[in-house]
Amino acid sequence: DTGTLTLKDATTLTLNATGAIGATSAILTAATVIDVDGSAINVSNTGAVTDLQLNSAGAVTFANTGDVNTGAAITGSSVSLDASGDLTIDQTITSAGLVSLRADDMAITSAVTGGNINIQTADTNAINLGPTGTAATTLTLSEAELQLLSTAGTVTIGKDVDHTGGINIGADI
Repeated sequence: DTGTLTLKDATTLTLNATGAIGATSAILTAATVIDVDGSAINVSNTGAVTDLQLNSAGAVTFANTGDVNTGAAITGSSVSLDASGDLTIDQTITSAGLVSLRADDMAITSAVTGGNINIQTADTNAINLGPTGTAATTLTLSEAELQLLSTAGTVTIGKDVDHTGGINIGADI
């Protein structure tokens, strides 16, 4: 019931439970394919993830040191994805609550729907809205990517405190 599950040098992590997964302590893994279904999910990973699949009626929290690519739709009452690398969203993310996405850079090619949406990058990284392409230490979101964000609430880009990287509007949005 309590403690930490650590999975090292595995390529695939698949967890299915009717209860919470990682609710008391996070699950630590180095998997490249992660498929988790549970009533609540809290997973930390080290290394690139090529196929991320998270589904829960409760909160979903995923933190990764490395790049992350969504492999299937991600759902939860709230969804928090944190990558200290690039985050590629090529499958839908859906939540009635907050969707929080944090990465050095993002590629959004599928819908992100939430009660509110919060997009962040490292505190010192710049944020560039409008243009296509990428630049080192810059979170770039094109007009097409921004149009895939859907909420009845608020879309927040950047942080209200501690962000020193600046925000640039580089093209029409």
